[in-house]
Amino acid sequence: RAVHCYLASLPAVAAVSGGRYAVLTSLQEVSVQDAPGSLVDLRLPPAPLSVQVSLEPTILALGDEHVAVGINNAVEYRSLRTGAAVLGREYNGSVDALRIN
Repeated sequence: RAVHCYLASLPAVAAVSGGRYAVLTSLQEVSVQDAPGSLVDLRLPPAPLSVQVSLEPTILALGDEHVAVGINNAVEYRSLRTGAAVLGREYNGSVDALRIN
């Protein structure tokens, strides 16, 4: 019998908006936290939030009520309230950066 161990690391993918920050915590999960000392937005569920995504993102953006993840030319937008997909889109060219107003 043999035990095989594989060392893997996630790329550092993160975003900040207001008093919250989002970090890629697994290949298909984004965690959203309140920054220490920040005011809490009562319209959203209390942090920490865990949002499941269908992509394995290389870029990430955080807004007041949404999170966006992308890889190559595909971007997925999800609600922070429900975690549900709001929009999935494929662009003609590669997406280098994301911003949510």
